[in-house]
Amino acid sequence: ETVNGQEVGVAVLSLLYLVVVCSFCSSSSLFDIMATIANIYNLLFTHLDAFALARLALTSKSVYECYIQQKYAVAKQRFVVSLLKKGKKRTSEPVLWATVSVFELPKDFLKLQLTKSNELISRNVNSNDSDHKVSFTNSCGDSFTFYSQILAKPVSSSESSNPYLVLANSVDLSQMDFSSSAALLERQRAVLKRVTMKKAEFDPFTSLKQSSQKWVIMLCHGGYFAGAVYENSVVVDHKTDHRYVVRKKAGGRQVSYDKGGSQPKSAGASMRRYNEDKHQERIAEILQEWTHHIQQAHLIFLHAPGINRQFFFTESSPLQSTDARLRPVPINTEKPTFTEVQAVFKDMASVEVKLSL
Repeated sequence: ETVNGQEVGVAVLSLLYLVVVCSFCSSSSLFDIMATIANIYNLLFTHLDAFALARLALTSKSVYECYIQQKYAVAKQRFVVSLLKKGKKRTSEPVLWATVSVFELPKDFLKLQLTKSNELISRNVNSNDSDHKVSFTNSCGDSFTFYSQILAKPVSSSESSNPYLVLANSVDLSQMDFSSSAALLERQRAVLKRVTMKKAEFDPFTSLKQSSQKWVIMLCHGGYFAGAVYENSVVVDHKTDHRYVVRKKAGGRQVSYDKGGSQPKSAGASMRRYNEDKHQERIAEILQEWTHHIQQAHLIFLHAPGINRQFFFTESSPLQSTDARLRPVPINTEKPTFTEVQAVFKDMASVEVKLSL
């Protein structure tokens, strides 16, 4: 009753334009898009001017940002309610602090632009430049702190200048059909895309935005091996192995002692050498059994100090030392057991959130 036919026509065209923009710019379902359109339609005749909405619709970026912010606000409200139900207490300030799993974090939180605000060195005795947490803040004043190891890595300057290194880091060449020209062309496109990718276009949350993630965690030292495959927060498979390879009284690994030039022929030394070979063979068998998991994994965490590392990068191993998905474990670990692997996963997947209320 308060607008004329021309204004209504402009408003309808604006809403149709919103449908097109949201369809191309967002991967959300049609139901969510139509719900957003309905909300904007209600606001049109209560608070917004029809021509102002039309001008807004002419800028697709602004429309998309408004759409994302609206979804973020709804997701944030639901997330805060779920945290309060779990017993998280509010402070005297209008801020809610919580530590949650990255798999519990709503995907809409990562769609809003996040800018790096701080880098926090981990409280780790053996910490180095790569062992730190990264804090991000969005336009709503909410901050999120991740382990840097779970974020995607940008293309380094050495990779950009060396296409062969890019070729080694990207895809397993053993799975490529060199007799197919179409497959080679697709491979070349992927290499060129990675080489020419600009840092401004880099998104560290590429893998975290996906609905399903697969992580592989492996710990190995002192004759112990423990590994597990996670799909989101669910354990898909896990393996352990233990062999007597460490000299109990004198200490140290038998293979390390042999490298010093002295090779005792005692029964204990022979047993430890035999177990060393069996331990390496068992790890190779596990890697072969997990070939499909390793190929499908988004991230691979490996803690194998010293001589243990060479067990994972043999000629028959599906792992490559130059794999971009391969990450160190930046926290202190105890004896490799399945319980310790679970503790590492829980810590690595944790995200510290600070939400303004």
